[in-house]
Amino acid sequence: MNKIEDYHRGIKQFCGVEKCKARKEESQRVHIMFSLRAFLRLELQRIKSGIFWFEHAIKIRFRTVQKIKTLSIACNSYHGCLSPLH
Repeated sequence: MNKIEDYHRGIKQFCGVEKCKARKEESQRVHIMFSLRAFLRLELQRIKSGIFWFEHAIKIRFRTVQKIKTLSIACNSYHGCLSPLH
């Protein structure tokens, strides 16, 4: 695989460039810009650490799930509620 194919795969799979539901041109441009920014940050991390995008994406998702669980547990113990929305 060459560098351009790697870029396209990375920005589609890990940065959500194709998931834009906006109809306005400006909103689409902003979405693409932030997807590109996310890709560049992942690429910079890959260069610095040697860890590829997929591994970073897994770590980010794992941390997010852990934070949600922590917030849910804190809510339940503080409010005695079953839902973090109460």
